[in-house]
Amino acid sequence: MSEKGIILRLVDVTLIILIGFVSVADLQPKGRFDIPPAQATEGEVQESIDILLIEVVTSDAEEDMEYILREILAPDGSLIEKWVVVPISRYQLTWYIGTQESQSQAKDALELETQLIDLSEHPIKQIAIIPSPESPVEGTVTAYDYCKLLGLPEPGLDLSYREEKE
Repeated sequence: MSEKGIILRLVDVTLIILIGFVSVADLQPKGRFDIPPAQATEGEVQESIDILLIEVVTSDAEEDMEYILREILAPDGSLIEKWVVVPISRYQLTWYIGTQESQSQAKDALELETQLIDLSEHPIKQIAIIPSPESPVEGTVTAYDYCKLLGLPEPGLDLSYREEKE
């Protein structure tokens, strides 16, 4: 008989706690507004970009290199400053609207931002960033950051870069 009393008391305590949470909770009805999708006016059909490819490429030419002062960790644990030669990232943009392919090039990050702003006037479904094996990581990160900053779809990173055979 005492076991049934303990179970009954546990159920009673559980209900008291549940009723206490419900009475403290804010149970106001929330309204939801369904906003209709934007409609294109007659004669105005906005084409969407199916996929935007951003290739980060570099060149071995002397004028496409820059010198950067970097701190490097020495074997003894101290930091030393050293000039490092780094290739400048260039950007090759390719986008597809339906079956039509278009291309442009950006010689630096500022030009890349300008071109992405221009392209963002069309809805973009997918973005892929394809860095070349020789390109510095900063070029890939810059392209990714501009996509996020401009509110474009989150870009995928394709590390299977294949050079075209000449």
